[in-house]
Amino acid sequence: MKAKRITLTKPQIADILRRLDGRETQVDIAKDFGVTRSAISLIKQRTADPERFKKLYQPKKQLTPAEQEEFCRALHQTRPADHGLQSAPPHPANEWSLPSSYALADKLFSRVPSVRVMKECLAKLAPPSTTRRRPKRRSRRRPTRP
Repeated sequence: MKAKRITLTKPQIADILRRLDGRETQVDIAKDFGVTRSAISLIKQRTADPERFKKLYQPKKQLTPAEQEEFCRALHQTRPADHGLQSAPPHPANEWSLPSSYALADKLFSRVPSVRVMKECLAKLAPPSTTRRRPKRRSRRRPTRP
């Protein structure tokens, strides 16, 4: 069974820090807030050395909606060679691949688009698939031997 994720509010975190300064144990505080002791320990560590955690948990630099449109337009109107990029091996040199499109986003915006945005932009470029997938063959059950 998966545990329910609890998000602590800023006042709750302030209360936790006040109680930690009052020398209460992490286990007692964790029980009161319905979280694990390790969550309390992490809060304590983050307040003691915030610079360390900024480097570790830096948010992704995702593209804004306007940048997403510009990125898709660049994929549709140009080729990798126009930007000095090479396409990955299974793709011809004039087609965008996932690695080359990530390199384009980095070159244009110095940011990383989400996988969803990348797939949407690349899906518009790919011709519709003409091959149909075969249905999975079910194996016949063999009779059990006596």
